[in-house]
Amino acid sequence: MGVPVSSGFQIGDRGPAVAEVRARLARLGLLPGSQYAVDIASEDPLRVGPKDHVPEPAEWATTALVSADFDSSVDMAVRSFQEQRGITVDGVVGPETFRRLEEARWRLGDRVLSFAAAHPTVGEDVLELQQRLNAMGFLSGREDGHLGPETDKGLRDFQRNVGIRVDGVCGPATFRSLGQLNRTAGRHSSQTVREKYSLPELRTGVRGKIVVLDPAAVPEVDQVSIRADLCSDLASRIEGQLSAVGTRVLVTRSLSDPPSHSSSEADRAEFCNEVGADLVLTLSILDDVQQQPGAATYFYGRDGGTISVPGHLAAQLILEGITERTALPNRAKHPKTWDMLRLTRMPTVRIVCGNVAHHDDSARLNDQQFIEDLARAIADSVERFFSPEHVL
Repeated sequence: MGVPVSSGFQIGDRGPAVAEVRARLARLGLLPGSQYAVDIASEDPLRVGPKDHVPEPAEWATTALVSADFDSSVDMAVRSFQEQRGITVDGVVGPETFRRLEEARWRLGDRVLSFAAAHPTVGEDVLELQQRLNAMGFLSGREDGHLGPETDKGLRDFQRNVGIRVDGVCGPATFRSLGQLNRTAGRHSSQTVREKYSLPELRTGVRGKIVVLDPAAVPEVDQVSIRADLCSDLASRIEGQLSAVGTRVLVTRSLSDPPSHSSSEADRAEFCNEVGADLVLTLSILDDVQQQPGAATYFYGRDGGTISVPGHLAAQLILEGITERTALPNRAKHPKTWDMLRLTRMPTVRIVCGNVAHHDDSARLNDQQFIEDLARAIADSVERFFSPEHVL
C-alpha cells in the first residue's frame, strides 16, 4: 500500500497512513460519514446534497478523504473489516490488516489474473474467481484468495469447457464467459462437497500419518503473551503419545528454541506443505490478562462463508476431547483466516490450551499430571479424527 506499518495504528492516531486506511474502508462501504472526497484533477470537493450525485464508494478518491483521524468510526469499521475477513478483531491496523485491506481493493475484472509460482497473485478478486469456479463445478482448490496450481487448473478447465482459449489467463474473454454463466451457477462450493466426500480417504487410521506440531505459536497479528515452556512440554508429550501409535510427528521448530526463533507463519505453512502433512496442530498456552481463560480451537474459514471441512471436524473433536477430559472451560471453536490456517493445504487447527494469567487455569497448567492428561486428550482426539469408525 505504500505506507510502512510497524506496530500498527489505532484509535487516537492521525496522519497520511490513517487517511489511506480511511480511504480503503470507505471504498469497501464500511465507513459511514466519509461522503466527502476530492476530485484530484480539479481539486473541487464533491459535496453530497439532496440534488447531487452521491458517489459510490468505488468512485471516491483513495488518497484525499478529508479526515486523517483514527476516530471511533474508523475503529468500528476496522473491527467490522477484521471480523468479515476472519482475522483477529482488535481495532488495530497492523501489518496483517494493512495487507488484507490491500487484498480487498481488488474486484474480479480489475486486473488480469494468471498463475505465477514465484510471485503468486493474492486478492479478493482471486477469491471471487475461486468461488465462481467452484460453484460451477470447476475445482479450483480452497477459496483462500491465493492463485495457486489448483486454481490455475480449475480456470483452464473452465476455459476448455466454454470453448475459449485455454491459456490460464483470466482476461476479458474469460471475464465475459464468467459473467454470462454467473446467474446459472449454484451457490454451493464443489470444493466443500469434495472435501466432505474425500474425508474417508484421509480417515484410514492414525498409523503412518504425518502430524506437524507448531508449538508456542500465535498468529502474527496477535499481541498476546504465551508460555513457551509449557507449550514445549505439551508438544513433547503429544509427540511421544502419537509416535507410540505409529504416527510420524514433525515440529516446525526445535522445542528448546524460544518462540522468537520461530519463522513466519507463511514459512511454517510452506514447511507443512512440503512434508505432505496430514494434520497440523498449532499449540498455544496464553499468559495474558486481556485474554479469556479456557480452551478454544480455530480452523480455516469465515463466518457465513466456506470452511475447511476436515479442519472444522478436527477442531470440533479436539475441543470435545480437551473439555471432556479436563476442567478447562469451553471457549468454543471458531473459523479464522490466519495465514497458518489458510496457507496450509491440509486440515490445520490452532489450539488454545488455557491461560495461566487466570488463577484456575494457572493451577491446572502448572500441574504435571494435568499437562499429561491434556496431551493424552489431544492425542486421543487426533486418533479419533483419523479413525474410520467415527461417523460424521
